[in-house]
Amino acid sequence: MDKNLQIIYDSANTIIYKGKYENFIDEVIVKVVKSELASQAHIERLDNEYILTKKLQIQGVRNALERTKFNNKEALILEYVSGDSIRHIIKKEIFHAPFFLQIAIKISNSLGEIHLQNIIHKDINSNNILLNLKTQNPTIIDFGLSSKTQYKTQNLGNPDKLEGTLLYISPEQTGRMNRIVDYRTDLYSLGIVFYEMLTGQVPFRSEDSLEVIHAHIARKPKPPHTINPNIPEAISKIVLKLLEKNAENRYQSAFGLKYDLKYILNNINNIDQITNFDTGKSDFSGKLIISEKIYGRKNELDILQNSFKNVCAGDMEFVTVAGNAGTGKSVLIKELHK
Repeated sequence: MDKNLQIIYDSANTIIYKGKYENFIDEVIVKVVKSELASQAHIERLDNEYILTKKLQIQGVRNALERTKFNNKEALILEYVSGDSIRHIIKKEIFHAPFFLQIAIKISNSLGEIHLQNIIHKDINSNNILLNLKTQNPTIIDFGLSSKTQYKTQNLGNPDKLEGTLLYISPEQTGRMNRIVDYRTDLYSLGIVFYEMLTGQVPFRSEDSLEVIHAHIARKPKPPHTINPNIPEAISKIVLKLLEKNAENRYQSAFGLKYDLKYILNNINNIDQITNFDTGKSDFSGKLIISEKIYGRKNELDILQNSFKNVCAGDMEFVTVAGNAGTGKSVLIKELHK
């Protein structure tokens, strides 16, 4: 190992070093896959992060510098960003309202800029956002799972092998909602991070992966201000809008979210006078997204759901769905997945 590098993270598959390396003037991060026979998935993550962030000149985003090999192992050189993860900071103290708003505004702006580049991060969590407490600048990192915008529905799969971090994953990213995964998945995950910053805990936690997935899909989170009374209800409303189960009901852009956060920050000294705060008044996506809600099929869906409940109760039923090609038979059936 290069004597100028020190290990700052060591997991089952990856080692991360920090320090001076080869021809780079400043300190860098060296992310190395442990095995010389690395799996294709781990190699693709390095390639993915390099391709997506090597020219991504966005304030608050860590850039990749070089794709290389380190001691015959696949590696990625990244710029070094000073700061601790928000998860580490939360372990010491939760964020008071004004400070939270200042940081949340910057994160929202960076995420909005990422989405303008048609990139979905897909793994926003409190460990993937660094915060320099001196400069109060946050940085979004780890684009290994990120992708260019692709409008496709996730498939059902093993909950322990889903892309993303389970405690922060959006309902549609679980593959059980019959919904596409787009940039609004990041807004849900960011809502979990904000919830954690304000309360010191994530809204849904369990040792059972399926229970966590069920909670993301079906359970309503406790409002943050009921857990931490120091949080204004207006901020709580913003977080709950981010955590809506259907993407159509969330913020449609990170910039719309930023607008509301700035409004609350500008009125923080008179927060008690804001009684009818209406979230999302200046929120629009700027992208053409066709609603995935099913219209005109309520009766058919009720029949399918009732049959499913009857079978769960011990009955035996056989159902067929018939119709011409292109009338939505598959979409109707997939609606039962959730």
